[in-house]
Amino acid sequence: MNKKYINRITKLLKEGEPNSDSLRKKCIRITFDELRPKDDLELKMFLRDLHNYGCQCGMVHCMINYTNTEKFFNENKDDINIMLYEDMRDSGIYDLSEMFSNNWDKEDPLCINTLNMNLMAYYAYEETMYKIANEIGLENL
Repeated sequence: MNKKYINRITKLLKEGEPNSDSLRKKCIRITFDELRPKDDLELKMFLRDLHNYGCQCGMVHCMINYTNTEKFFNENKDDINIMLYEDMRDSGIYDLSEMFSNNWDKEDPLCINTLNMNLMAYYAYEETMYKIANEIGLENL
């Protein structure tokens, strides 16, 4: 069984502050808790499906109900805002309804209500794992 990519992600989890609970580390832990990959093929298939279908398809069990996505959003709000700002700056898109198409509730620009919190939790997990996949060499999902 090949575990080159699993080992690379495990190394990322160990980097940084030992007690740090950054968004990256949380997303890696969620992925490993959800999947418990036995080999690289399993990990690659999970990341490919996440990239193609996203959290909304129900493949990330801790992101299925609003209670969990709201909690994830509230616990990671600062990191999510930084990531969103960087992605907006890099893409040149500053209109969240354009960035998230018809899913964004324009009447809730501060993400106070469930719909936008859920959307931002999905965005944070999916984008973080996509960036990690690229970082470890799985850029062609």
